[in-house]
Amino acid sequence: GFPVEKSKALARKAIASMRAGDTFNFITFAGATSVLWPEPRAANEENRKLAEDFVNGAYGAGGTEMMAAINAALVQDGRSGILPAKLLDMPADGRTVRIAVAHNGFLRDVAGTTLDAGEGRTIPVELSIAMPANPKKLAIIVDGTWETRNGNRLFSAKSAKFEDADARTRFVFFLTDGYIGNDQAVVAAVGQNARASRVFSFGIGNSVNRFLLEEMARAGRGTCEIVTLADEADGVIERLTRRIESPVLTDIELDISANLGIHDLLPAGDHLPDLYDQEPIVLMGRFDHAASGSITVRGRTGAGAWERTISVVLPETQAEHDVVKTLWARAKVDALLLPKLAAVENQSLDAPTKRAVIRLGESYSIATAYTSFVAIEKSRVVVGGKPLLVAVPVELPDGTNWAGFFGEGVRPVDAIIAESRGRSSVELESLAKTASTRGLISAWTDFDG
Repeated sequence: GFPVEKSKALARKAIASMRAGDTFNFITFAGATSVLWPEPRAANEENRKLAEDFVNGAYGAGGTEMMAAINAALVQDGRSGILPAKLLDMPADGRTVRIAVAHNGFLRDVAGTTLDAGEGRTIPVELSIAMPANPKKLAIIVDGTWETRNGNRLFSAKSAKFEDADARTRFVFFLTDGYIGNDQAVVAAVGQNARASRVFSFGIGNSVNRFLLEEMARAGRGTCEIVTLADEADGVIERLTRRIESPVLTDIELDISANLGIHDLLPAGDHLPDLYDQEPIVLMGRFDHAASGSITVRGRTGAGAWERTISVVLPETQAEHDVVKTLWARAKVDALLLPKLAAVENQSLDAPTKRAVIRLGESYSIATAYTSFVAIEKSRVVVGGKPLLVAVPVELPDGTNWAGFFGEGVRPVDAIIAESRGRSSVELESLAKTASTRGLISAWTDFDG
């Protein structure tokens, strides 16, 4: 239907707009994840044709398992080095290796320094170099040797540099409606693994998951585009294509006059997004009194370094803009929760952060995860003296269909029974194979009516 076809149109346009020196790959995800090639390939005529055939064959059906796609697209060896976990699968025979380490990948305690290899595993490290300061939390490319000493494997670091200094900017596009159940975990995964990449989200439909799409783009320092079924997607496709080709300003830094007294700036200065065509960056902060001064903006354009100083006058009060304080409060809540989204989803958020969010919600009269709630109706029916929990059906999101969620041939009654009995998706697929077309239409009519 419309969403899938417009997503294909974006993909085809992106393929057509690639330059000779570009490399690319495609990943599709629904109930399973498929990757076109094991590694990105050059954008030559042959590979473009293969990619177009791959895109044209994509279709929407079943559930959306996005985490596997996140892992396939973002959790990968550094473009100039392997992930530390890969060392554990290699002989520690003194070989020279290059690894890509996350900004928080070096762990230090009284016993020494180790590398985080994931899943609770660590690797001892010998640091004979001074690690560079990393206020922007960039990934680090480290050269060294993987060796064995006194029966223990150890990585000996010889040199280090930021990944950004070694590789071109990489763009990752996620085209999805966002109908998943682990939004917070997906956003956290994007923020942790995007590294030097820029993540763009593209949602088409009347009922897309705006929270997920917008937060993915924010965590990945990209942008989000959403088109409803009544809108034309061509303009959005054109804008995204221009952004792929040339960000207006990257690696943005701010130098704010101390006498302005600006504090609690959001987004924080160490994680400013890139500036793209037709997508302004909005910064919000607090100040305590009237003041004047300047703000200097620095960054990189296609022509090199760029800098501009702007004079700023802060008034004592400005009643016509009183809504700004509410916008700042919402942004502050987002900034507090963004690094801890998995804890929010698992209901294990630490008490100080939770109290800070509640205080903001109450002080500025805004809805947050802890100052408002969604009521879900549940009815209880007693059968034979025993209570029975009854699931209350709700409407499908506008612009979607039953088969898109549950697969072709699965009747609504079968899906409801399967869910109540805890059946797996494999069993649902088995039901789909045995259901008749007449049964599907009849069941759909009954369900809708």
